Amino acid sequence: MAIRDGARALADNKQQWSERPPRYEYVLTESGRAFRPVLIALYAWGNENFPPEAPNVLLVHKDSGIDVDPLLIDRSTGDPLDEEHTSFQPGPSADDRLRAVLARRNEVTT
Repeated sequence: MAIRDGARALADNKQQWSERPPRYEYVLTESGRAFRPVLIALYAWGNENFPPEAPNVLLVHKDSGIDVDPLLIDRSTGDPLDEEHTSFQPGPSADDRLRAVLARRNEVTT
């Protein structure tokens, strides 16, 4: 899949909001709305690893207006999705090469 195809799957509904110069707003598709947690994870990662002097955008709770501190967790256990609690394992269609790579990686992290 090309990047353009992926972008189209996320926001395909283009609406013009200015004629001069022509400017468009891209309305999220259902796939685009489902991608929101990924964007929030990238937002949190960026703020943690490249903290801005003064942020140009904040993620806040809609009702309270208080800054949100995103955390990815496993729905069934409530554990954070970090290296202490999770690992990538080969799936049913993994080939031998991928199985070997994951086996080596899991040996190093344990």
